[in-house]
Amino acid sequence: MFNLLKEAIAIETQNYSIADLKKARENLSNRYRDDAQRQQIAKKQERWMDSSEKKISYILTRMPATSGVLDLILEKLALKITSLQIDSLLDLGAGPGTASWMGCSRFPEIQKVTLIEQDGDLIQLGQRLANHSTHAALQQAVWKEQDLNQFEPDSHDLVVLSYVLGELNDFKDILAKSWHSTQKYLIIVEPGSQRGFSHILQAREDILKLGGSLVLPCPHSNACPMPQGDWCHFTKRIERSKMHRECKDATLGYEDEKFSYCVFAKNPSTASASRILEYPLKRSGHMHFRLCTPQGIEKRIVSRKDKELYTRAKKLEWGDDL
Repeated sequence: MFNLLKEAIAIETQNYSIADLKKARENLSNRYRDDAQRQQIAKKQERWMDSSEKKISYILTRMPATSGVLDLILEKLALKITSLQIDSLLDLGAGPGTASWMGCSRFPEIQKVTLIEQDGDLIQLGQRLANHSTHAALQQAVWKEQDLNQFEPDSHDLVVLSYVLGELNDFKDILAKSWHSTQKYLIIVEPGSQRGFSHILQAREDILKLGGSLVLPCPHSNACPMPQGDWCHFTKRIERSKMHRECKDATLGYEDEKFSYCVFAKNPSTASASRILEYPLKRSGHMHFRLCTPQGIEKRIVSRKDKELYTRAKKLEWGDDL
């Protein structure tokens, strides 16, 4: 599916100049970074991507990162819930359909996909991209041109709010409707910044009050122990295409996308023992870990003396269970 998505993006970008896409990307980035501008867009319910160049620059430079992040989260969910069966997916604030692509890739049994997006032109772009997929549910997906403030709960196994909360001035009601829409799981993803994490933290609090059970990444449902000025986030390395590099004036063939997220379940879920909060420090004969545990944030040293744990720990990365 990743290769099909890459091919679809390449086809959509081929008639645009790098200069135009670069300018559009910079303009779009500034809109997201400027608090006053962002709040004004949300208040007036304007389009974030108000030109075809902005939309194409987005799928070229952001869709690879957001799709990689979602695929990683879905992979972790599938590894944790080995009996996982997802038959339907609701993609809220869908944009060009990133979450739906990754959901259908990870769960080929999906029979029904519904996407809600307020930008009609972005829906058309998403539909063109979906035509390159080989998954019937994605090709035949139901797209609804609708503002999230107006959508009503619509029952699906999996509901995804991916990089959406940061575009809203108030998302409490939308969170509640998202939760009431899911039969099994709700995934919420935001950029791995202090601001993005603050939205995840608020969503975590709200959904727990509604009866949600935390699946990932938190190993507990206690108050978040992250200290003031720090924030819980993870990272995913993303490959850049040649055109992607040119549009960003980048030299490296990859980028590291930072993200914060939570996965909630309708039914109680077994919590992880601990979560690795940063890159492990690997030393001769031992490793240092910073962990989130039910007792709070802890530092732990795993020594070669604990042979079984040490062997497993050497394979672990930031964001894994220990």
